[in-house]
Amino acid sequence: MDNDTWEYYIYDGMNLVADYDAYNGRITRTYSYGPGVDNIQSMTIYDEYGGSETYYYIKDASNTVHVLVDEDGLIVEYYYYDAFGNLMKMRDVNYNLITESVYGNRFLFQGREYDYDTELIFDGVCTHVKTWKDEKFEYAERSDYDVHRNLSVNFRKLPVDASDAMPDSTMDLLAPFNYDDTVAYDSRLLSGFYAEQYNQSSAAL
Repeated sequence: MDNDTWEYYIYDGMNLVADYDAYNGRITRTYSYGPGVDNIQSMTIYDEYGGSETYYYIKDASNTVHVLVDEDGLIVEYYYYDAFGNLMKMRDVNYNLITESVYGNRFLFQGREYDYDTELIFDGVCTHVKTWKDEKFEYAERSDYDVHRNLSVNFRKLPVDASDAMPDSTMDLLAPFNYDDTVAYDSRLLSGFYAEQYNQSSAAL
């Protein structure tokens, strides 16, 4: 959002159905879905002159978007991920590398929204309760929201344990420690590494 843009997102339940440019007072994009969760099907982009163009998502069984095609079925963008669903690269209609969707597409891994600025995805639900009272009554108003937030996570010389197998209480006993004492990762540091190595030649077998 900059000084000339106030963009709002319109939801139907859990599904984003439209992007609204509040500054200019017009719908800029609409979205359609299939049955189930995160089953994005198409995106229609509206220009300021009343014209529109619809693009369709080509996905796998997990709803991960791999290509975006236009109304003629021509591929206009390609999306590539690593094994963990991180966006690795994108290519345009001419197969040139790009850093952000030319068409403003935000639906990528598993059909979830992706933030190009933070390179993160956050889906959540929040509740806001407002209360007030007059001379006779006390009132309460509750509003529930589906939240998609921009996040920024930066670590500098901070080892992070992201495994459920290691209890947090155990990790807390290890920190803080001198970062200069850390060593590069080596699989031989794993418990049982030597025991699990093959130590017989193919001829002996």
